[in-house]
Amino acid sequence: MCHFRSLLAGPTLRGMTFAQTPEELAIDVRDLRKSYRDVEAVRGVSFEVARGEVFCLLGPNGAGKTTTV
Repeated sequence: MCHFRSLLAGPTLRGMTFAQTPEELAIDVRDLRKSYRDVEAVRGVSFEVARGEVFCLLGPNGAGKTTTV
């Protein structure tokens, strides 16, 4: 089973299950921020990836995908 979810949608999508405990998580990111001097490359990104889950970041060029990784 494969789940796709948007970073913008957050963990409120109906019918989807999300990891509940830290032991179930492979990655847990909360309020990630990265700036290069005066430029905010990433602002307030949060997501979690459960063990065994396939996760990808999709977005246009310059959206901060590589910086987030």
